[in-house]
Amino acid sequence: CHSVMLELGDWDTHTGNARQSEKHEAFFAGLVSLTEGLEQKQLLDSSLILVLSEMGRTPKLNSSQGKDHWPVTSAIVFGSGVKGGRVIGGTDGLLGALGANLSTGVVEAGGKQIQTGNLAAGVLALAGVDPAPHLPGLEPLHALGA
Repeated sequence: CHSVMLELGDWDTHTGNARQSEKHEAFFAGLVSLTEGLEQKQLLDSSLILVLSEMGRTPKLNSSQGKDHWPVTSAIVFGSGVKGGRVIGGTDGLLGALGANLSTGVVEAGGKQIQTGNLAAGVLALAGVDPAPHLPGLEPLHALGA
């Protein structure tokens, strides 16, 4: 198992949110480079790539043209074992998290809000690791898998 972390510095833009555009461009260029490198070395099919943040950002700019912390965020997961080309979960009109079926990822009445622990357990399961000893009692986000 190998791990790579891409760090691009201060994303905490409570003021002047426009500077995040160049950070996004640099980040996605780095992600493309990582993916292409894994493909060239024939490692992409045995690699699991997870992109996430510890928090989200408010949907609207604040009075300082920045964005503050928000409890809802997103993640990108692709690579080995991931069923791609879709969105798992969703948000309402105010960008609050909606409940989803953790097996299918489909938003539904009575579904559960996807929590960090569900995502972590789902990633462990995708990597072939039983999540139960590490995250006891947490239901994995099985919707990640193919």
